[in-house]
Amino acid sequence: MEEVFYEKLELRKENTRLNNLEHLAQAMNEAGNEFGAGTPYG
Repeated sequence: MEEVFYEKLELRKENTRLNNLEHLAQAMNEAGNEFGAGTPYG
């Protein structure tokens, strides 16, 4: 809901925080990089 207000009012958030899904995606991306591209998990 908050994002809709910022979109409609064309405001910018100064300190954007990651939501839970973005944290998960970042963690999975970092883990894949640690495993490497040569593994099934990379």
